[in-house]
Amino acid sequence: MTSPPSGSPPTPRVAERAIQIAGERGALVGRLHVPAGDVRAAAVLCHPHPLYGGDMHNHVVDALACGLAADGVLALRFNFRGVGGSAGLHDGGPGEVRDVLAAFEALRAERGGRTVPLAVVGYSFGAAVGLAAAAQHGDVAAAVGVSPPFGRSDFCFLADVAFPVLLIWGQDDALVDAAAAQRVAAYQTVRTIVVPGADHFWRTGVERVVAAAAAFLRAPGSGSTARAEDGRD
Repeated sequence: MTSPPSGSPPTPRVAERAIQIAGERGALVGRLHVPAGDVRAAAVLCHPHPLYGGDMHNHVVDALACGLAADGVLALRFNFRGVGGSAGLHDGGPGEVRDVLAAFEALRAERGGRTVPLAVVGYSFGAAVGLAAAAQHGDVAAAVGVSPPFGRSDFCFLADVAFPVLLIWGQDDALVDAAAAQRVAAYQTVRTIVVPGADHFWRTGVERVVAAAAAFLRAPGSGSTARAEDGRD
């Protein structure tokens, strides 16, 4: 293992523990990542499509959970119904939206008396259901969608949300419909980042996803994240 360069700040320590979420079909299994210092936000993380092998141990979800927690975000990743020890059966979207709503309530309890903003961060299928759940919840302060499946899921509801949304995808993502992406990018509360050289599966560039999500959750209403990453004025 390579040691960090001399003079680099140490990576903040993060505690991780198992958690169970009360889902409508039984318990959903998850992992809670707890920052070592002050908690400035709390986020539910949603994994990619379970019928294609997606679960909470996906490398993008794992990197986001660890990276956000190191940046002061209480991060909850979990398995949707029917995945890796979670009760129930895959529902194609509607049931998984309700799973995210249940995860919000579990995370609210874990926040205790801390009045920190609530967010959702989803990848691919997890972006679609996570954003849909956020639109229904009423207490979400920010949302991040990574590789949202434009053209396969309807994101028109984002035109009406009050909270800021950051959407990130790779320039070489074959699953992103360009016309649909342009329509959604025009919504008032939506900002976008397109990462050069990255595809839907983030074989490269995942560290940029984590950095962009962390920066956005520090100041979701600032508008600076997208300009810094995609070069817009």
